[in-house]
Amino acid sequence: MVTGSRGVHVLVPVEPVTEREHVKAFANQLADVLVGRDQEAYTSTLAKAGRGQRLFVDTLCNARSQTTICP
Repeated sequence: MVTGSRGVHVLVPVEPVTEREHVKAFANQLADVLVGRDQEAYTSTLAKAGRGQRLFVDTLCNARSQTTICP
């Protein structure tokens, strides 16, 4: 799902019994792999000033009460 000017949401279906902590851990590990493979293309730096032209890998939407939006 594409949002905004450069945002991309990756949705991964999980079983309803999956613990939130496991989902957050998976998302964080995936982000670490992406950033580790190509630090010139991806970043997990929250501050916009530290991102440059890199794509921000945002795992914060996996917190309690966070929702996705329709583009």
